Amino acid sequence: MDARRGHGPVLISDLTTSASCARMIAAQLGVPMSEAFIRLRAKAFADHRPLAELADQVVARHLRFDLAGD
Repeated sequence: MDARRGHGPVLISDLTTSASCARMIAAQLGVPMSEAFIRLRAKAFADHRPLAELADQVVARHLRFDLAGD
């Protein structure tokens, strides 16, 4: 089963990456963590991409929310 594609259990590494990602988004936008998670989920939904995939790109510094117009 592939948890990154929405099938199977959520992996601890995915949760850790998502939390790290949300902290980065919060710092980039100057918003609380709760709003950063909302922004992350909204972008994943709008882009039709798995949240874990998007979070990986933010943590790897391939995507920034303050520069992406989000």
